[in-house]
Amino acid sequence: MANEYRENNVYLLMGCEYTYENAGQNFKKMDLILNYIRENYKDINMNFLYSTPSEYVAAIKAEKH
Repeated sequence: MANEYRENNVYLLMGCEYTYENAGQNFKKMDLILNYIRENYKDINMNFLYSTPSEYVAAIKAEKH
């Protein structure tokens, strides 16, 4: 997927307002996945984080300067 982006920031959408009945459980599972990636794939030189659309756009703008 990263090969399709011109920027260094890639977004993956996760749900919407009414997608999850138990959002806490979904975030716990996502945290486990993110922590596993951070611990076991340090050599890929990527940072995984939760973000908002406005934070993503700000990162793209900052990258261009």
